[in-house]
Amino acid sequence: MVFPKKEILNHPSHIPKVFGELKIRGNLADHIRKYKTLNSSTIPSPRVPVCNGVAALNTHQTQAIVFKTPLLSMEKITENSFKNANFKNIKGIKQTLDSDIKPLYDSICKLGDKAWVVVEDQRGEQYCMVFSESGFIYTKCTAMSPYFGVKSSDINAKYHAYVEFGFHSSNLNFGGCHSYDLGLTQIFPHISAAMMIAKTLNYFLVGGIGFDANEFASRLTLAASDLGLGFLSFYTPKWALTGHVECLTFALVFIANSLYDPAYGRTLVQVFNWDTNNDWKLKTQTLLNTKSPGFEQGTSSVDTKLTKQPTRDIVTTTFPYDSVKCYYSALVYQVDSLTTPSSFALRVTLDNDITQGFTYAYSRPPQNQGKAGQIIQGRPLDPQEFLSCSIGKFQSSPLNTLITTNHQTPVSASMDIVESQLTNLFNVIININNKSVQSFY
Repeated sequence: MVFPKKEILNHPSHIPKVFGELKIRGNLADHIRKYKTLNSSTIPSPRVPVCNGVAALNTHQTQAIVFKTPLLSMEKITENSFKNANFKNIKGIKQTLDSDIKPLYDSICKLGDKAWVVVEDQRGEQYCMVFSESGFIYTKCTAMSPYFGVKSSDINAKYHAYVEFGFHSSNLNFGGCHSYDLGLTQIFPHISAAMMIAKTLNYFLVGGIGFDANEFASRLTLAASDLGLGFLSFYTPKWALTGHVECLTFALVFIANSLYDPAYGRTLVQVFNWDTNNDWKLKTQTLLNTKSPGFEQGTSSVDTKLTKQPTRDIVTTTFPYDSVKCYYSALVYQVDSLTTPSSFALRVTLDNDITQGFTYAYSRPPQNQGKAGQIIQGRPLDPQEFLSCSIGKFQSSPLNTLITTNHQTPVSASMDIVESQLTNLFNVIININNKSVQSFY
């Protein structure tokens, strides 16, 4: 009998090399106690009121928003699997990723702050990390600087911290990252900002896909208070909440693997932007007998930006220069009831021209009754009207559809039937600027 390999976590011989030579400086829980004492002795006492475990608002708030949306890094063979919607290969990719990353996630769920270690590079910069021989999860403050000369709605911020969160699978050479922009009223060590994000994401990773994006700022405020930074109080403007939905969903899809519960009847829509010339935006949606976890009920605005595909040699803090990179967004839809049909429509446009783009609609049947179907139009239409007109016209075959937008950009949409039969998780992949797609079923 062959037993699964047991991962050894945070062993010094397994420290990732992508950041250069690193040394372990202790676990996150010990550093939190250290910095709480240090910060409390050098910074004014906390004045953030807390009610029922959630930080209350005050007049000194600064913003906590998404700075850069999710970016994936992968090998060419993985790129081809996504572009061709080869769900058989993608399932294998997911299994390897789970094998590499899930032990790290399980450690976070079990140990919380104690799962993380603080590491230091040769320049003296410190990061938070959970790692094994097979992969790692990290947070890193990439910059902290004075904020001046730029008009902003973050009127109380004097400094801004930019904190990156990401993961990497060694066996796949596959990873992803996104980053946050945190407004600050005072400056403090970079590692404190990284620890704040690590503690905040602990909460959401453990909680799973049923999160409330409105909680992000209050959880970050509580994390800051735990570090003795009680003068910090964060909020997220309503226009920026969708960024948190996007990034938290991204982390949960790739790290927590928390979608595969058949009781919820979920559909995962993954959108890849392979367009090297244009930024795109997921603009608006409409839902019928469907909810979208993370969004407030009835929310029609998605407002998620997909930056144009970077060149292969783009410099990032984490990923190899020669890997394929792509900006990515994941949307999760959940049925109101397993016994009723569920559908949604999504309008996608160029970021700088809302008259150019496409509209996609999808319908899934009641459980064990019929087949899912999709329809896509090469113009950006009102999603509610498009969904109404699509009733009775959804196509179950072919599984892959290729259209050209009114901007002459090829877009493919592909459905998976095998995974849905096994787990009740329906999968859709939309590839922007993908000129060909072939069926593997």
